[in-house]
Amino acid sequence: MTIIGLSMACAYAGTTLMPPLIGLIATSTSFMMLPLTLLLFTALMLFTTQKLKQLG
Repeated sequence: MTIIGLSMACAYAGTTLMPPLIGLIATSTSFMMLPLTLLLFTALMLFTTQKLKQLG
């Protein structure tokens, strides 16, 4: 139950924080940066997932 709770907390934090963050990046640079921003966050997610898998 603890792992599921932590997973849900991270999911809610992501859905709460990512849209304003991506909007801030898009308005301060250009809307054309959206694919690059999404690619960057995807790579960051994969990197942290691999690091956590190594720890466990």
